[in-house]
Amino acid sequence: MDDQILRIGEDFQAQVHAALNNSVEEEKIFAALKEYSSSKDVEKLVRSLRIHLANPNRLHLFEAVRSFVSVKDQQKYDRICPTIPGSKLKTFSLMRQGIEDLGFHFRGGLDFGTGIYVSKVQPKSRAEKEGLMPGDEIVRINGYDLSEALHMEVLLLLKRPNQTLELKVKRVGLLPNRANDGDELSWFFVEGNKSEADKMLEAVSSDRQNLQVAGESDHKVHVTLKPGAKLGCGIGNNEDWGKGIFVCRVSPGGIAETLGFKVGDQVMEVNGTSYVDISHEDAVMNLKTSRHLTVILRSRKFKPGPGKDSKASVPNSQTASTLPQANQRVTTADVNPAPKASAAAQQGKPPVGKGNPAPKTPATKEVDEPVYAVVKKVPKDKWWKVDPETLFTPEQVDGRVLKKVSIKKDGPLNMFLEGGNKTPQGGKIVVSDIYPDGSALRSKELKKGDQIMMCEGVSLVNISLEEAEETIMKHMSGPMDGSQYLRLIIAPSPPKDYEDEITFF
Repeated sequence: MDDQILRIGEDFQAQVHAALNNSVEEEKIFAALKEYSSSKDVEKLVRSLRIHLANPNRLHLFEAVRSFVSVKDQQKYDRICPTIPGSKLKTFSLMRQGIEDLGFHFRGGLDFGTGIYVSKVQPKSRAEKEGLMPGDEIVRINGYDLSEALHMEVLLLLKRPNQTLELKVKRVGLLPNRANDGDELSWFFVEGNKSEADKMLEAVSSDRQNLQVAGESDHKVHVTLKPGAKLGCGIGNNEDWGKGIFVCRVSPGGIAETLGFKVGDQVMEVNGTSYVDISHEDAVMNLKTSRHLTVILRSRKFKPGPGKDSKASVPNSQTASTLPQANQRVTTADVNPAPKASAAAQQGKPPVGKGNPAPKTPATKEVDEPVYAVVKKVPKDKWWKVDPETLFTPEQVDGRVLKKVSIKKDGPLNMFLEGGNKTPQGGKIVVSDIYPDGSALRSKELKKGDQIMMCEGVSLVNISLEEAEETIMKHMSGPMDGSQYLRLIIAPSPPKDYEDEITFF
């Protein structure tokens, strides 16, 4: 046991040294922990850490410090600590009509020695409605990596009129600051930068303090999730609420909210498995292994404890149950994946379809002939009759089973593409979204994530997005009466679960 404690201490010292690399600053961290060990003042500890760890490269140390916080203080420590950026990026889609303001400001860029950070979000703006927050680092825009982008380059990219922007964002919660040229870059936390879900969780926890349970009611939910659909809620343990698994997040407008899930509800049972005494890991695994769910939720009403002001008897609107107190209420839903309001095409282009030709650029070369690399020489009129894997190199096939797809030309495709040369997709042309009322959706042959390898004998591998769109548009010309077909070879995207990290289902 002593050896284990020693190893933990040595690992922590190594992490602090690697992140700070400054003996004076490192000593301040150790001094703050020493002060906490005697005072047990967790709020003072966090205040000190916020001063010394205000840097994106140091935020992970908040999690490392947690090992030295007493068990009874860890819940509070988690609540008042800054949010540690996760490994997954958040995606925000913003559609600009004309030259309207998207509603946010940013700072930074390669010329300032930092990434691109949202510095201000205007109230009631499109950006605020989508959930963008100050302190968010914008990592990519429409697939383009911003790590080496100049401030003005990002500004020009964002200000293009009539475009859809897909922002890949890391929720950092810090902003860079440099008062004068030549000054050392400093960072500060964005105060109050909490999501609505975080605010709701804190409000429910606050409302339940010093209250007594006044009544309980159970709510049974039957739901069938189609592939790709999400229930839209997060679960977890909360020592302040008691033993068990509780609803900690409910996505606004999601299926869970529609079915009556509320933050603070206790998950009693899922598909016949009791959640009263189950680990968080097992609870999440059980939920993720089935698309057919029967969930029993328990909602509670509260009243003031002895000697408390009667005003405390009015529970938070999201905590109070509006369910009947007698029998269970049963809700049933059959859920299809909800289409996104908008999805970004590479460089903010409109969906490929009739009336939306891809803009031509002088540097774009025409690609009219099929490209078969060094794999197999096939006459142009024979490409559709051979095994599709023989038309590409093993590296291009990458162990996948390719598929021939025929799409009836009975209207515009109405689909977005992304990728191409010099993008994170590495030369692949990928379906990023499919809109309703298009021939692509009606064909039921394509889905998001599919790579389009060839169109009518023309290879779409290792070419630009503009070339790919022009090729598809060229072969979508002609009558749209359903008498002709567009022929593609695709590499279908494997089935994916788009659940968030750990607690979401």
